[in-house]
Amino acid sequence: MSSMRREGIKRNQKGAASDPTSQGAYVPLVASDASDPMPQEEAGAGDASVPKVALSDEQRLLEQGGADDTSPNQMGQKTCLEKLRVDPEELSEDDALSFISKVCLGSGVAAVALALQLCVFDWAGAVQGQVVEHKVWMALAVCLGLLLLAVGTIAPHRAGMPLQAAVQESFEKCKILAMSIALQVGLHYADISLDCLVEWQFFQKKKHQYFMLNLGGILAGVIISAVHVRSSAFDGAMTRSTATWLALFQLLPLVCAVLALQEFYVADSARQRTWSFLNKLHDKGIMALLAAVAAGEGMGEALLCAFPQTYASIHSEETSALLDVSIVVSIASISKAFATVDRFGAVSRYLKGQAIVVGLARPISPGFLLVVLLRATSVASRLCFFPLLQEMFHEELNIQGVACGGCMVFAVDLAAQALMIWTSSRNPSKLLLAVPNVLSPLEPLLISSERALLTAPAARVFSTHAVEHCLGAVAVWAWADREHFAELWSRRRVWVSLWLASSLLQVPVFAFLSAFFPYRLPKTFPPITRVLKQEALEEGGADEQDMQVPVVLAAAAEFSQTACSAERLLRVAAEVPESASVQVCMTKWIMRQAGQANPGGAAKLGAAGACEAILEAMRLHPTSPGIQEAACGALLNLAVNHADNQA
Repeated sequence: MSSMRREGIKRNQKGAASDPTSQGAYVPLVASDASDPMPQEEAGAGDASVPKVALSDEQRLLEQGGADDTSPNQMGQKTCLEKLRVDPEELSEDDALSFISKVCLGSGVAAVALALQLCVFDWAGAVQGQVVEHKVWMALAVCLGLLLLAVGTIAPHRAGMPLQAAVQESFEKCKILAMSIALQVGLHYADISLDCLVEWQFFQKKKHQYFMLNLGGILAGVIISAVHVRSSAFDGAMTRSTATWLALFQLLPLVCAVLALQEFYVADSARQRTWSFLNKLHDKGIMALLAAVAAGEGMGEALLCAFPQTYASIHSEETSALLDVSIVVSIASISKAFATVDRFGAVSRYLKGQAIVVGLARPISPGFLLVVLLRATSVASRLCFFPLLQEMFHEELNIQGVACGGCMVFAVDLAAQALMIWTSSRNPSKLLLAVPNVLSPLEPLLISSERALLTAPAARVFSTHAVEHCLGAVAVWAWADREHFAELWSRRRVWVSLWLASSLLQVPVFAFLSAFFPYRLPKTFPPITRVLKQEALEEGGADEQDMQVPVVLAAAAEFSQTACSAERLLRVAAEVPESASVQVCMTKWIMRQAGQANPGGAAKLGAAGACEAILEAMRLHPTSPGIQEAACGALLNLAVNHADNQA
C-alpha cells in the first residue's frame, strides 16, 4: 500500500483518537455526487461538465485549514466528527421533553386559534354549515401536520442537531412522507373507493351485466396486482408471502404507510445521511412494495375496471357523473403508472432488492412532460377504442346476444403483446405484463437501447396499436351502420372525439420524443447482473433482458446492501473507472457495508481491495464532491478498529 495512504490513515486515526465520540461509523452530510447520479456524458445527452455542488462547512474547513498548531486534516476531521457524532446520552431527557412540549404547545395554540376563527365567523353568520365542516377538517389537517413535524423532530434533536436544524430535517422528512407515501396510498384507495361506488350504482340501477363485468375487472385486477407484488417484492420489511396476501386483500399500502411512519420517527435525517429516512425506506423494501402496488393497481385493477365502465358510459342512454369521474380517475391513475417508468429514480424492475431498470428523466424536464402527454393520449385512445368498436358492431359481432367485437380485438392484441414479450425476454413471469402493453408499452420511452429492457420494444408496440386503429376505422367506415354512428355521435361525441384526437396526437409526439430526447446507453459497460450474487440472480429470476442492462443505468439508484457481492462490485467498478455514477455508488456501498455492525465485514472488504479501489476513485474524480465525501467516510469506516486496513 502506498505511503500516501498510510500517512492519511494515520492522520485520520490520530484525529479519531483525540475525539472520544469517534468510534462510530462515518455518516456523510452529502449523499450523492450531484442531483443526477448518471452524468450526461454517460447518458449521451447534454453537457459533459461535472455538476457543481456547494461545499459543506466540513469541506471548507478541510480546504482552509486552521490556526494554532493543529493540522488542517485533524481540525477538519475533528470538526466533522463533533458535528456528526454527538453522543445522545449528553442530551438530557428534560431538554428533549422541554423541546417536545414547546412544539406541542405551539400546535395547541395554532389549533385554538383556528377554532376561535371558526367560532367568530360562524357566530357572525358569514358562512354556511358546509363551509364550517370544511374548516374543521382543515383545522384537523393542520394539527396533524404540526404533530408530525413535532414527532419527526425528536430523532434529529436527540442526535445532537440544534433545534432549528432538527425542525428543518423534520420538515424534509414530512415532505418525503407526503409525496412518496401518503400521495400513493391516497390515490390507491381513492381509485378503489370510486370503483366500489360505481359497483353500488350498477347494483341499485339493476344493471347486472355491468355489475358483473366491473366486479370481474376488480377481482382480476386484484389478482394481477398480487402476482406483480410477489414477483417484485423481496424479504425486507416483510416476507414475500406476507406482502402477497396483504396485496390480495388490498391492505399492503396501509401496512407500508404504518412501516413508513415507524421509520419516520426513528430516522435522524431526511436524505443527506447514509441511514436517512429515504434510504431506510429503500433498504427495508417499503418503496419497492409501494411501487409494485402502484404498478399492479394502475395496470391491473384500474385498467380492467376502466373497460367495462367506459363501455357502460358509451352504451347507456343516460349519463352518470360518478361513472365519468371514475373513468377519468382511472385514466389518470394508469397514465401516472406508465409515466413513472421514465421518472428519475423510479425503479421498474428489481432483482432481490437491487434496482435493475431505473428512470432517468427529471419530473420538470421537457422530455418527461412529453412522456406524460404521450402516456395520457395512449391510454385514453386505447380505453376508448375497444368500447367504441364493441358499440359500433353491437349487432354484427355477438354471441348469444352478447356483443363481443371489442373483446375479440382485445384478445388478439393481448396475444400479440404476449408473443412480443416472450420473444424479447423468454421469461414466463413477464407474460402478465402483456395486459398493460395493450394500452401502452411498459418500457422506458426515453432510454435508447438496442433491445427492450422490460417487455417489448416501444416502437413495435405503438406500431401494432396504430395498425389496429387504422383497421378499426376502416371496418367502421365500410361495414358499420351509419345511422348507428350518427346516433352515437349525438349521444357520446366526447368519447369519439377523445379517441380520434388522442390517436392522432400520439404519433407525432412519440416520433419527436424518440428523435430529440433519448438517453443513449453506452454499449461498452458491463451489465448490472455481474455485480449481483448468484443467489440473487436465481431467486430474482434474472432473464435475458436483465443480462443486457448496463451497470450505469442501475447506478441511477443505489446498489443493494444484500444483493451485491463485494468482489464482483469492485471488479466491475475497476472496469469503468471513468463513470462517476458507478464510482460514487461503489464508495457509498462500501461505506455502508463497513459501517454496519457486521463482525469481520470491514476486514473482508479490505482484503478484497476496497481501500485501493476507493483511493483510485478519489484520484480519478478529484472534482466530484460526492465521491470525495463518500470515499472519506468509507476509508474511515474501513480503518477504525481494523489494523489490517491501516497498514
